[in-house]
Amino acid sequence: MSIAVWQVKVTFNRLEFRNWLAKTREGMRNSVFAISPYASDYVPVMEFFDTKFTNVEDDAMAYIYDPPKGWANLKDCNEFPCTAPLNTMLTFKKTSFSGI
Repeated sequence: MSIAVWQVKVTFNRLEFRNWLAKTREGMRNSVFAISPYASDYVPVMEFFDTKFTNVEDDAMAYIYDPPKGWANLKDCNEFPCTAPLNTMLTFKKTSFSGI
C-alpha cells in the first residue's frame, strides 16, 4: 500500500485558501496541506505560485506526521521506518497571508 513515485514535482498556480480553522465543528483536525498515509517512500515536491491565505489559522496550515512504527519492517526498511513524511517539501513564491 505505497504510492510508488519518484522525481515528481507538482505545480499549483493562483490558489486561494480562505477561512480554514484548525478544528472542524466536530473537533477533528483540519489542514490545508496533508500528506497521504500511504506515502511511505516519497512525497512529491509541491510548488505554489501566487498563493493567497486569508483567515487561515496557523495550526490549520499543514499536517505532516512522523513515519508510523509499522513502516519499519525487515522486507522494506529493516528496523528503520520509511521516511517520506520527513522529506516533505512545499515551496511558495509570491504568497500572501492576511486575516487571523
